[in-house]
Amino acid sequence: MIVYGGEEMEFFQAILNMSASSLAQHFVNGFSLGSLYALIAIGYTMVYGILLMINFAHADIVMMACYFAFFGITVFHIPWYITFVGVIIATALLGVVIERTAYRPLREAPKNSVLISAIGASFLLENLANYLFSGRPLSFPDIPLLSQNIAIGEVQIQAICLVIPVMTFLSLAVLLHIVNHTKTGMAMRAVSKDYEIARVMGVNIDRVISTTFIIGSALAAIGAFMWGVRYPGITPYLGVMPGLKCFIAAVIGGIGSIPGAMLGGILLGVIEQLAKTYISPLWSDAIVFAVLVQRGHFVEVPYLGILAQRGHANTHEAFGLELLEAVGMRALLHFHQRSKQNDARTFGHGHDVGNDLRQQRIVSAAEDQRIGTAFSDRRKIPLGSQAGDR
Repeated sequence: MIVYGGEEMEFFQAILNMSASSLAQHFVNGFSLGSLYALIAIGYTMVYGILLMINFAHADIVMMACYFAFFGITVFHIPWYITFVGVIIATALLGVVIERTAYRPLREAPKNSVLISAIGASFLLENLANYLFSGRPLSFPDIPLLSQNIAIGEVQIQAICLVIPVMTFLSLAVLLHIVNHTKTGMAMRAVSKDYEIARVMGVNIDRVISTTFIIGSALAAIGAFMWGVRYPGITPYLGVMPGLKCFIAAVIGGIGSIPGAMLGGILLGVIEQLAKTYISPLWSDAIVFAVLVQRGHFVEVPYLGILAQRGHANTHEAFGLELLEAVGMRALLHFHQRSKQNDARTFGHGHDVGNDLRQQRIVSAAEDQRIGTAFSDRRKIPLGSQAGDR
């Protein structure tokens, strides 16, 4: 390990002076780690694209999936490939349960209420795992087929490091096919475009949202299984730091964009690996969060993605500000202002549109109140009087 005290010139000089095999080794490790981040980040970005909220329990779903895999292999002695399928099914069901109990009752509630419920669901899963499985670290069972080393020239690569990117790209291809070429994907895109209009047109909103949680949780299960093979330690708080980093990956790539989450995860994994090697493992997490702060200068991926093509920038701005305050990253307010200016240029007079919508809602509410008053007055008329009128 080389520590350079934060001097950028020495950092880049070290990269230039390193051997090709060493550079390839670190890039393979970083690409593998980034692919894991991408796989989990897609779950964040899908839920955001549909509901405009961050599912903070997603990271703890990853943790629960690791425990499912551990007990399936070590306690019930189920072959790992069958356990892998079972973990995907069990984790998808867990995602549906969380959606129905923590989010569906608050469908019409303010965004802050949903955000608080998401954080509460996260804490509930962590403490439930701590109670059921104890806080003692467990070791993920060894799978020789995936943990063996493969030599490619002078580069030693663990088999799982090759499997992870392949599974990630296959999962992304299947997901994009579902989103773009199936009726379910059409319904998802309709809901993300305009929630209310999709409801009026007969789209089953609850079914679409449940399907979104199923897909996101299934991807989290795939990522959790491969995370356990790559990093065997399992604790009730396993998902905390990976969850934050996957959230960062989704933000880097453009929250709401599926390909953006993929790109953001891979970039973040490579940066973290190089930072651990050539700066210091103690600084790697700080550098990752610094990348989030500088997201606006880092990569220009569209802010609105496949599942986030909404017509009003105001909604994104308002919820984005609440989200930043909840996470505690107030340094991102600078980027929020820049994003606000860009959205205003993209959508035209965004604030005028928002004011017009608010005015329409006020007029609509007044009209509903007038109709309701008239209906109430009509109910007060005696039944005989109504018959006499006829």
